Amino acid sequence: MNRSVYKERFKTIIIVVLFLLTVLLSYFYWQGSSISGIKESVNGHFPSTLFTGETPPDTASFVAPETVDVNFGNGIYTSCQDLAPQLWSDFVDSYIVFSEMENLMIEELSEAQWLETMDMKSIQFVFGYDLPVAFFESLGGSNFGQSDYFSHVSSVAMSEASTTSLFIKDDVSDKYYRIISDSDFYPLEEKVSEISHTVSDQYYPIYMFLGTENYKMAPFSTAVLLPELSFAKTANESILSSEKELAKTFFGENLDFVRRIVDDSGTITYMYGYGEKMLTIYKNGIFEYKETPSSDENPTEFNNVFDTAVSFISSHGGWYSFGTDKISSQLRSVSSTSVPKVDTYNFDFSAEYENRTLYGNSSSQITIEITGDQITYYRGSMTSFHEGSFTETYPENTANSLITDILAKDHQKIAQALLEHDIITPNDQEMDLFDLVVSNISSISTGYYSQTFEDQVRFIPAWVIDFSGFKAFYNLYSGELLGYLNETEH
Repeated sequence: MNRSVYKERFKTIIIVVLFLLTVLLSYFYWQGSSISGIKESVNGHFPSTLFTGETPPDTASFVAPETVDVNFGNGIYTSCQDLAPQLWSDFVDSYIVFSEMENLMIEELSEAQWLETMDMKSIQFVFGYDLPVAFFESLGGSNFGQSDYFSHVSSVAMSEASTTSLFIKDDVSDKYYRIISDSDFYPLEEKVSEISHTVSDQYYPIYMFLGTENYKMAPFSTAVLLPELSFAKTANESILSSEKELAKTFFGENLDFVRRIVDDSGTITYMYGYGEKMLTIYKNGIFEYKETPSSDENPTEFNNVFDTAVSFISSHGGWYSFGTDKISSQLRSVSSTSVPKVDTYNFDFSAEYENRTLYGNSSSQITIEITGDQITYYRGSMTSFHEGSFTETYPENTANSLITDILAKDHQKIAQALLEHDIITPNDQEMDLFDLVVSNISSISTGYYSQTFEDQVRFIPAWVIDFSGFKAFYNLYSGELLGYLNETEH
C-alpha cells in the first residue's frame, strides 16, 4: 500500500475523530452541563452552569401558611390571612428554640384527640400543601423528623392542652402527633390575646349559619376592607421583543442550531433537535419550557430540589414584576411522584397581596417540574407591568356582601356549574339543591379575581367559595358572580 493511501486513511480517521468530538461537545453544551457540572451531577448536585444571572431569593421566604386558625376558647374562632406571614415569622423563632431542646419525645394522637386539642385555646398554622419534614429541619436543625413517625407537615399547632408540646398534622398519612418538650417555648396566651385585639372576623361551623350539615369553619361576613388592585400592562410587542434573550437563557448564546417557528397566531417556538428541548412563547407573554426526561440520578434531598427550582426560575425569566413590592410570590403547592430510581417534584407558585392569592386563568403563576436532577417542565411569564402604575382603590360602599345572601341567590347557578365540571353527579341532584351546594363547600375565604383589558389588569376583591378545587368567585362588595376556576383540571 503506497504512502498516498495511508495519508488518505489518516485524513479520514482525523475527520471522524473531529466529528465525534463535535458531537460530544455539542451534547455537553446542549445538556446545559460543563464537565465540572457533570462531575457535580454524579455527586448528587445540579450542574452549576444551569444557573446564571440574578441572585436567587432565600427559599424560606416562599413558604408561609395559607391561614392561621385561632381558637379563642368558648367556641369562638377566627382565621387570619393578612397576619399569617408575620405570625409565621414569629413562630419560626420559637420553633428554632424548640428544635434545640433536649429529650424531645413523639407521641401519636387519634383524630378525636387532635380535634379535642384544637377545640381548646389554640393557634394552628395551616398550609395548602404537605411540606416534607426536611424543610422544617432546615429551619432549626431539629432531628425529630428522622423518626419513623411522619414524613410531611400539613399543619403545625400549639394548644393550651399542653403548652410544652408542638402538635403536627400529616395529611399524607392521615395521622396526628405531638412532640413533647420539657418546658414552654411559645407565648400562646400572649399571641391569642394579641390576635383577639387585631382581628374582628369570627368563624363558625358552616351548619350554624347555613343550616346544612357541614362542619367546616367559615366566616359569615368579614370586616376586612380590601382595595381593588390595578396595573398598567407592558405592550405585547415589548414583551415579544425580548423573547430571544429569554431563549438564550435556555439554549445558550448561540441559537444557530435551534429552530425558531412562528405560527399564524403569533406563538413562537424554539426547538432543539427533535423536540428534546422546546420553548414556547405565547402572545400574552406566558411561556412554557419542556425537556425530555433523560436523567436517572435523584437529587440528595427535598431542600436541594427546592433550592434548584427557585434558582432556575430566578435566572430563566425571573419572578413576576408587578412594579410594586406589595405583591410577593408564595409557594402554593408541592407534590411528588416516584418511579423506579427517579423522583419527580412539582412546585406551583402564586402571586399574593396581603397573603391573598391573585387568581387568573390559574391560581399558579409559575409552575416548575424537576425529574431526577433535571428540569423537565417550566411555565412562567414575560409579562411585566409599568413601574409606578400600581394603584389601590378602596370602594365608596364598604359594606361587604354576605355569604348567606350569595348562596340563597345563586345556589342553582352554582349547582349547574358543579354538574358541568363533574364536581357533583346527576344523581346528587335528587338532594335539595341548596343543601347539595352547601354540603360540598370545603372552604370560604377572601382573595382576588383578575379582569384583563387591553392595557390594564385589574384584580377585584372577592369571596372565594371552594368546592374541593372548583372555585366560585363573587365580588366582595356587590356579591356579583365574577367567574369560576376549576383547579382539578390543572
